[in-house]
Amino acid sequence: YGACLGYEAGKFGEALGKNKPKKGDADSWKTLSEKYAADTKSLFDATEKKDAKAANEALGVIGGSCGGCHKVHK
Repeated sequence: YGACLGYEAGKFGEALGKNKPKKGDADSWKTLSEKYAADTKSLFDATEKKDAKAANEALGVIGGSCGGCHKVHK
């Protein structure tokens, strides 16, 4: 389950920046989506290594970033 979650999050993170946001400027979208992609890659890497501590830290970072992006772009 963990490896699947990491894989799916990593793929979603890669794809997110290819979309156009409903609102907000392109520079902000680029910055935030690149950060999200890096964070989901960290989750993917942690699950591949079976590093539960690193995976939980990555999930915390990802979860804490949602509101900032949604407030500006959704």
